[in-house]
Amino acid sequence: MKLIKNQYELKKSEFQEQHLFSKKLSVMKFIITFISLVFVSSTNLAQGLLFETFNYGTNPGSIVSLSGGKWVEYSTTTTPNNIQYNPAGSLLFPNCNAAGGRLDFVNTGQDIAAAFSRSVTSNNVYAAFLVNFSAAQVTTAGGGDWFCHFMLNTTTTANSLVGRVFVKLNGSNINFGLMKNSGGATPYSTNGYLLNTTYCLVLKYTLNPAIPPAPPDDVATLYVFDATNGIPATEPLSNELSISTNTDATAIGAFAIRQGIASAAPSGAFDNIIVDTTWPNIVSLLPIKLKSFNSTYKNNAVTLSWQSIYENNFDFYQLEKSTDANQFTTIATIKGKSINGNTADYSFTDASIVKDKQYYRLKMVNKDGSFTYSQVIASSSKSSLQISLYPNPVKNLLIVTHPQLSESGVLQIFNQEGKLVKSSNTQIGAAQTSLDVESLSKGSYVLHFLVNGNTSVLKFVK
Repeated sequence: MKLIKNQYELKKSEFQEQHLFSKKLSVMKFIITFISLVFVSSTNLAQGLLFETFNYGTNPGSIVSLSGGKWVEYSTTTTPNNIQYNPAGSLLFPNCNAAGGRLDFVNTGQDIAAAFSRSVTSNNVYAAFLVNFSAAQVTTAGGGDWFCHFMLNTTTTANSLVGRVFVKLNGSNINFGLMKNSGGATPYSTNGYLLNTTYCLVLKYTLNPAIPPAPPDDVATLYVFDATNGIPATEPLSNELSISTNTDATAIGAFAIRQGIASAAPSGAFDNIIVDTTWPNIVSLLPIKLKSFNSTYKNNAVTLSWQSIYENNFDFYQLEKSTDANQFTTIATIKGKSINGNTADYSFTDASIVKDKQYYRLKMVNKDGSFTYSQVIASSSKSSLQISLYPNPVKNLLIVTHPQLSESGVLQIFNQEGKLVKSSNTQIGAAQTSLDVESLSKGSYVLHFLVNGNTSVLKFVK
């Protein structure tokens, strides 16, 4: 009996050890699975649905051939012009990656698309990208042509090209248009933008649930930002265009760049495409966000100060200086110090003033070696340009008083979102310039006066 009892105790102990081992193994499997899921999720978040800076080496050529399958051709004309990778330099825009090259496209030829890491079937999908148009067209119908859009996937074209973004020439400016799907008239914004100027566009598509017999209710929205303020940290309340007419999308799984027809389509360049499902995710994929960058002249020295946020995987700043706003040299290197997305303040004093006017910019270098540039700011040892305006608030006609001009200047009006809404040249010899602002909506605006390399800024209310 004692022997049987001992054998029973031994078996019981072995069973308990095996049971305990099985529980530990299950816990370990759970932890490994959880860590794997977190890693995959964080990896997807880190790269978004699509993250493209066009960094494919030093040799130019067809992006379809060079991208290793990331970009594929989905449509061509009978005489295709391949969309080209240009390694000569990125499009420069505040807080956007400046490493690598860009895409150059012409007004007719090959169309290309890149797939997302996963398809989106509900809620929102955003695509932020940089564009710079060297040419745009005016057709007899008063519209241009579309140059990019969302797709169901990289091959299906029937009824899946949604969120089509258009551009047309309007005098010396360009206007952007938007179509939710195919068919119907294309609405264009009245805001005028410039050729040979880089803008950041954000295309948003909202997939609303289909509840028969309700009409189509998906919404395509377009935002346009210039380099004055860059990309805002939060989604603006107002937009360039928004449209809900025409067929809804079933899903969105790719982003496409299109070369249209010669009589209507634009030519230009693309860069820095970021696609994700929320505005904060789009912003988080930017290497850094500058909240301010300013200069102050005093006692024959210039003090540069700036404040940053979102120093994600960031390494250091190179403060660069120029006397002609063209050729820059590094005058200081400052290590990044923002922690957990908090703001960080920096300053540097440049005592080596050699001309009346100095230009500065920040080269912001990430830990992987990629970098972005800030906007260029100027500091002058001469007194600033003195201007005034009246009436303020204004109803129809804004009068700007300024020193008598020995050369032509430019007056620019920006709305609260930083969009250029009106531009006018000043005349040589004039000491006063009138601006017709009757067409502007009620609200607050900022007037920029640029002449002879100097800029003065005043606010007014319509």
